[in-house]
Amino acid sequence: MHVACAFCSSNGAKSGSGSQPLVQWTEVYNHPGLIACITQTSNMPVVMMVKPDTILVQEIKVQPAKAKV
Repeated sequence: MHVACAFCSSNGAKSGSGSQPLVQWTEVYNHPGLIACITQTSNMPVVMMVKPDTILVQEIKVQPAKAKV
């Protein structure tokens, strides 16, 4: 199984520093295979797409409320 994510090294193994547990797992309604969760320490939202042979992970960058648009 291949895992592509910011929480893993390039070979799919967990990286030693910077990895955080993912918590508050929930399925995205009407999107089979799409899962949303949050990193435990930094509270960053993460979306995972689960396929039969691959798991794709994307951290969602959230702009602070004070950011100018």
